[in-house]
Amino acid sequence: IDSNNTTLTTQAAEPLNALRKGDIDALFLVTSPSTALIQTLIQHPEISLFNVQRAPAYLRRHSYLSSVTLAQGVIDPARNTPPAPITLLAPAATLVVQPEFHPALTALLLQAAQQIHGKHGIFSDADDFPAAAHTDYPLNSDAKRFYRAGPPFLQRYLPFWAANLIDRLIVMLVPLVTLMIPLAKILPPTYRWRVRSRIYRWYDQLRDLDFAVDTLNSDADSAKLFDRLHLLEKEVMEVEVPKSYADTQYNLRLHLRLIRDRLERKSAILKHQQQPTVP
Repeated sequence: IDSNNTTLTTQAAEPLNALRKGDIDALFLVTSPSTALIQTLIQHPEISLFNVQRAPAYLRRHSYLSSVTLAQGVIDPARNTPPAPITLLAPAATLVVQPEFHPALTALLLQAAQQIHGKHGIFSDADDFPAAAHTDYPLNSDAKRFYRAGPPFLQRYLPFWAANLIDRLIVMLVPLVTLMIPLAKILPPTYRWRVRSRIYRWYDQLRDLDFAVDTLNSDADSAKLFDRLHLLEKEVMEVEVPKSYADTQYNLRLHLRLIRDRLERKSAILKHQQQPTVP
């Protein structure tokens, strides 16, 4: 083929008739071998497939091409069509997506292509297609993962919507779990401090009562301290704490009892001192 030849690009039916009539010398087609057009051309007695003897040279120069062999008799074993093996060139059909194509749809799209084109054929074995070979475009990273490991683990056992939902939840849970690790160390001590602070705040009043017992001078002061102590005991009884921290509440009540005992002894001493002596 040189510059003196003429090439035409038309619909398939027109060059087919031209080829039959001898108006054109050769016809290049990119189509499936199972199409009616190919079957008609192969069965035509005056038309034959061109055996590309220099196929390896074309493969070296063009990465999108592959060499396939049409085995002898594979089209029609009874008629032995073709009568000898024929080497053909096959361009790759490339599935192209935009850079912003959603990653979750990549595996779904490739699974659909695998179901449609992954069957056994006269040029390929089962699961040969889709494939990552013979492409001029950079391969999508999610497609690389699909070719290396197959469909995502969850999509093998779950419907697409359920697998996609779980994947999104995992993406959300990872930073949440990362945040919870330090919180898990901080929250228990904070919780213990919060619960115990309900009890420990009463010890300021308890200490004041303890100091006040040492300064009693009369029955009136003693009565006032008893009233304060009684009110304090009543308020402590109303404090609610978890059962695991009930020991702190009972320790406070024991300490209140110690103060009451000291107050009762001090009050008894004051009464004894104030009794009149009989000559």
